[in-house]
Amino acid sequence: MHDQLLILEAPAAGVRLAICVVPLLSREAARRHDLEDGSAGALAQGLAASLLLAATDRPDDPPKARVDLQLECSGPLRGMLIDADGHGAVRGLVRVNGLDRAGQRSDPPAPGSAQSRDRHRDLAERADRAEAATEAGKLFSGASAAPGLQLAAVSPPGTSATGLLRFDARALLGGGGDGPAGMLSVLRAAPGEEELHRATVPFAGHDIAAGISAFLRTDRRLAGELALEVLYSPGEPLAAVAGAMVLPITEEEREVARDFGERLRDGELHRLLSATDRQAPGNAHALAQAVTASLGLGPLRLEGELRPRFSCRCSRERVVRALQTLGREELQRMAEEDGGAEATCDFCAQTYRIAGPELVGLPGDQ
Repeated sequence: MHDQLLILEAPAAGVRLAICVVPLLSREAARRHDLEDGSAGALAQGLAASLLLAATDRPDDPPKARVDLQLECSGPLRGMLIDADGHGAVRGLVRVNGLDRAGQRSDPPAPGSAQSRDRHRDLAERADRAEAATEAGKLFSGASAAPGLQLAAVSPPGTSATGLLRFDARALLGGGGDGPAGMLSVLRAAPGEEELHRATVPFAGHDIAAGISAFLRTDRRLAGELALEVLYSPGEPLAAVAGAMVLPITEEEREVARDFGERLRDGELHRLLSATDRQAPGNAHALAQAVTASLGLGPLRLEGELRPRFSCRCSRERVVRALQTLGREELQRMAEEDGGAEATCDFCAQTYRIAGPELVGLPGDQ
C-alpha cells in the first residue's frame, strides 16, 4: 500500500475536494528524526497540509507548484518548517523533537546506546508491520476520471482500527490566551507567475488547519478550507494521518466551501477517518467517498492522483559544492584536524562524510 493524494471535482456542489492520506511518509519522517509521539503527530499534520497546499495551488500546471510552510509558535514545539511540491515530494522538521502528546519534553536516549538502538529498531519494525497490514487490507485498485468512485467489496482481515484516539496538538502549539500564539508563513509561486510570493499571518495556536485556512482566505483567490487529523493507538503514534481540503470552483461557492471546511474541522473528518480506517486503512478513495456522502457533494470526477513520499533535495554533491566556497587553508585545516568534513541534513537526517584527501583536493576559494 502507498500513501495517496486525490484531487476530485464535485460539480453538483460547485467545489473541488482534495484528500491526502499519508501515514507511511509520516512514520518515515518520525523515524528519520527520532521523534517522540507529540512531535511526530504535529509534524504529520504539517506534512499533510503542505502536500495539499502544493497539489491545489496551480491547477493549470500542478507539477510546477511548490510551497514552503513555516510555523513559529509559542508552545513547546516552537515551530516547524516543511516544503512540498506538485509531484508529491515533501520534507520537513520540527524545532523540538522530544515532546510527548502533552507537550512535555522526554529526554532521548544517548546516540549509539542500547536503548537508542532498540528504539530505532522498534520504529522500523512498527512501520514495516503497519505497511504490511495496510497492503493486506487494500480495497481500491484504481480509479478513472468518471463520475463516482467504486470500491471493491473486499473485507480486509485483521485491520480493525477500533480504539484509535484523536491527536490534539494544542498542548504543543500553545495559544492558551486570547492573543496570537505565533506566526504562519507560506512561500509559494503565485499562479501564473514565476516569482516567489511570501505571506505571513498571525497564528492563533489551536489548530494548524484553521490557521492555514485563514491564510488562504486572504492570499488565494478561490481560497480553500483545510482539515487535518492524526489518530493514534498505544502501539502506534501515527496509526492514521489524513487531510482534506475543500475548494470552491467559482467565487459564488466560497461560503459553501467555508461551511464544509468548518464542519470537517469541528470533528466530522475525525469521525469519518475513524470509521473508514476500520475497513480500509490508509485508503484515500474510501475516505473521499465518506466525506462526499457526509457533506452531500454528489457525484465525483477524479482529476488526478499523486503518491506522496518523503523526499529530500540534499545530496553529497551539494555538500561538496558548499565546501568549495571555503578557502583552501580552511579545507586543509579541516582535513588535518578533523580528518575530513561531515554534514547532516536538518530535513532528512542524512549524513554525508567527505574524507580528508578528497577535502584537500577540492578547488576551494583563494
